[in-house]
Amino acid sequence: MGFNIIKQNEWNRKNTYNEFFNNSPCTYSMTVNIDITSLYKTARCHNLKLFPTILFGLSHIVNSERAFRMDLDGNGQLGYYDVSNPYYTIFHNETETFTNVWTEYTPDYIAFIENYNQDMLKYKNDCINSKTTLGTNLLMFPVSLGLVSQDLI
Repeated sequence: MGFNIIKQNEWNRKNTYNEFFNNSPCTYSMTVNIDITSLYKTARCHNLKLFPTILFGLSHIVNSERAFRMDLDGNGQLGYYDVSNPYYTIFHNETETFTNVWTEYTPDYIAFIENYNQDMLKYKNDCINSKTTLGTNLLMFPVSLGLVSQDLI
């Protein structure tokens, strides 16, 4: 997964970027309520788990827009990643702890679900170890869904 440095001298958004980065630093976060009744019914009809289906949809949207994959590299240079992967937690009822997991994104739904299922098999009962990011060139975006029943995961 590559990181592509943006040549700011040739970039049409240079002035806007510099204004917000240097003069008006800010971040954005969004929490919304979305009616997913139709998605829920469709997922159930096809025996699909809801959480990984939502995870795929969010990943597809994030990866369809370069602006959502922008970051600074280790040297502080602005650029964008080829791919961004979803990052989420698995709750362990018995210990009341969480394991941090990320799933490799692919635009193929079936392949993404296979990646997700492999991660779940490996980490769903591991209350100690999170999926490592050491030695990887990854951009990840956090996903947290409120009021998600364990049977949907």
